Amino acid sequence: MSQVLISHPDQWIGIPESFPNDGWATSEDWARELVEELATEFPPPVEDEVATLTAAFVEVADSRSSRGAARIYASIDGWSGPMYLADLVLAGAGAEGALSLAELVGIDDPEAIRVPTTEEFVTESGLSGIVVTRYVKPENFEGVIARIDYAWRNGNDLIRLYTAQIDFVDFERIAPRLEQLARAVRVV
Repeated sequence: MSQVLISHPDQWIGIPESFPNDGWATSEDWARELVEELATEFPPPVEDEVATLTAAFVEVADSRSSRGAARIYASIDGWSGPMYLADLVLAGAGAEGALSLAELVGIDDPEAIRVPTTEEFVTESGLSGIVVTRYVKPENFEGVIARIDYAWRNGNDLIRLYTAQIDFVDFERIAPRLEQLARAVRVV
């Protein structure tokens, strides 16, 4: 499996891959310390904002394996959010046979409400891949989901960094942030 390193931009928070680890015994310990640090950067919180943001970080940190993510990154605008998430997925692509990179990350998504856009994308380290943007209407969902997937192949491995939003304003806000995060991806 490929080893991926992301020296993420300051606006992103890398969530630890597991607990306990060298820094924190639990996700709660990590989230509490993170929120204390954020308190030095954000305006003073009101009433329940510290507890709410701490609980949100714990929930996200504890969801990594259920999300199928190797890593999760978060970006927030303040105490009351919004909180933007990006998942990094690492998978052996050999099992998918002759599928193209675009096919692997959704260019033929049957739930897409229009043809997804695909562009070539190169990271700062020179890793070549693609970015696919699509709008999907899942069968059991009332709205439309906007999604961006950045994807690269490294040998037989698939590296995918993506986000999805149901709020199109938030989607437009996260898109340039996700691009900055994607530019920092490199294989070591």
